[in-house]
Parts: sequence; C-alpha cells; structure tokens
Amino acid sequence: MMIMLAEANHDNRTNRVIFSLSMQPLIWGDTFGEVIGSFFGKYEFNVLGIGEINKKTVEGTISVFLSSLASLYATYYLVKEEGT
Repeated sequence: MMIMLAEANHDNRTNRVIFSLSMQPLIWGDTFGEVIGSFFGKYEFNVLGIGEINKKTVEGTISVFLSSLASLYATYYLVKEEGT
C-alpha cells in the first residue's frame, strides 16, 4: 500500500485518508473476527488455505464484515476534512 501511495503522486491529505481506510479492516475486522469466532462461533465451514486450521465460523465472518464496515465509515468521517 505504501508503494502504491508513493507512486500515485496524491497530495498528503489524500494519502492520509487512503492509508487510514486501508488499515481499518486489518485492525478491527481481524480482531473482531477472531474474538467473536473463537468464543461465539457455532457454525463452521471449511476454507482452502495453507496451515493447520482451515475452518472459519459464520459468526466470525459476519463480525469481520460488520466491524470493518463500521470502522471504515467512522474513520472516513473522522479523517476527511470539511468540504470534501
């Protein structure tokens, strides 16, 4: 992401917004998915991947989506400047 931002020649304000938005699903989505899926997940499904654990839960997947969406909305309205 940093390489893409450096080569795109955006202004600093746009770089700040894009970087802030790109980090939210990683920070909040993965965290909520792990916590909700581990403690409250009942419905599991298999996924393709590398490693020993290749199962996800429906509850964890839904929490990833909802927490990522909420954090993206909140971050966008906190980071953007007036009039944009």
